[in-house]
Amino acid sequence: MEQTHLITIKTLGLAQFQTHQVILKGVNSGCLLTGETVSTFITISIVNSGTLEWSLIGVNAAGNPTNNGCFDWIMWPNVNNNGCNGIHNNTLPPVACNWNGMCNGNTGMASAANYPPGASSTSYQPPLNVNAGDQFILCLSNFSYTNQNVNLNFFGTAQVTCNPTTPDQTICLGSSATVNILAIGLTNPTYNWLVTTGVSNPTSGSNVIVTPTDTTMYVVEITSIEGVFLDTFYINVVPPPTPNAGPDQILCQGTAIHLSGTLSNAASTYTWGHITTGITPNPTVTYIPNPPSLTPTVVVNQAGTYRFVLTENNGVCPAVKDTVQVLVSKQHTRLVGLALHVRVWQMVPLL
Repeated sequence: MEQTHLITIKTLGLAQFQTHQVILKGVNSGCLLTGETVSTFITISIVNSGTLEWSLIGVNAAGNPTNNGCFDWIMWPNVNNNGCNGIHNNTLPPVACNWNGMCNGNTGMASAANYPPGASSTSYQPPLNVNAGDQFILCLSNFSYTNQNVNLNFFGTAQVTCNPTTPDQTICLGSSATVNILAIGLTNPTYNWLVTTGVSNPTSGSNVIVTPTDTTMYVVEITSIEGVFLDTFYINVVPPPTPNAGPDQILCQGTAIHLSGTLSNAASTYTWGHITTGITPNPTVTYIPNPPSLTPTVVVNQAGTYRFVLTENNGVCPAVKDTVQVLVSKQHTRLVGLALHVRVWQMVPLL
């Protein structure tokens, strides 16, 4: 998906950090130098997973390539909004960087098949596989001190945005989510939560606790000298599992046990277990099939009280268990009495 953004590069700004002197993937001359002073920071947020490919090309007022300018760059991951702190403290390694091999105002990250016209392999890095919700901080140098517009063009399979984009989160009903609005690159931003359901501080963008009782779409208005932005994201609320292990049973020894478990969510994972405390000697318990289905047949070799436990896990909430009790009674032999009928004959003398 191709997306183009226009950026104005000026000889302004001060980057107060020392970057790592590394060579990544062996295709360039290194990363930015210590004391870089004319840089532009860009936040790249990944909307859909795929390959991240992009180009930065200097253009004139007519939109044509200038073929001029050294646009060295370095890109860091921004995990949990901690990227800036790691950059300033020189503790965060970059994921990619390029010291242009040819200063022709044409650099970026792309496969050779996707190089734009005029591209040099010494000024491009290989594509990066990214996932939805990932975010990166791109620092673009202007080593040549040029004043010109630059086209930032995305053409990988990943969908991206350069506006503030906060990832969606999923929580269990009754839990809370901590939200940090990702507004990197904006100057002194202020925040106004337009949806305030369960929001602890509707004018903050940092460590805001949200506790919705239903899946909620939040919209935050962000205002800075760069403009006004709307950041939209979801807090998905998942109810806890409610498994049902089925009704209790009473059976005679030698009769197979048929369990009938059900889940509250077909997408949940589950396990069957059993408790045989108090049954001696230790019985054997055989599930058919094994591992068991939700409705397995169970064969035991001892009488006693068995408890079968169905555990459901939806991947978000804590796992929940339900127990069914099965009483297996011993077989008893019933003696059937035979009635003996005796006929008594009385002898009578003949007269």
